[in-house]
Amino acid sequence: MFVASQPAVVGAVTLAVYPWDITLSRVRPDDSAMNVIAGTITTITELGNRARVTLGPISADITIESLRRLGLAIGDSAYASFKATGTRIVANGPTPDQPSATQDRTGDT
Repeated sequence: MFVASQPAVVGAVTLAVYPWDITLSRVRPDDSAMNVIAGTITTITELGNRARVTLGPISADITIESLRRLGLAIGDSAYASFKATGTRIVANGPTPDQPSATQDRTGDT
């Protein structure tokens, strides 16, 4: 997969998306959110007026009203989607302008 970022990151990265930036649906969405993951709901945790729903590698926060309206339950198939603007890129190693944990600021180990 290619991920564009500024500043540039060389090597492996992890993409993170906040649970409140993810939407859930029962049918594949056809909207401006281009990142769609299909999966099976494995957990639902209700807390106050919100529910955290885990679908594959994704956890989404939705309202209890949305949970009930969509009729989501553990074991159901669903779609999680999010916009590219909702992603955060986390480098799995040092960036070109940042020393690694074993290097001092001069680059010596």
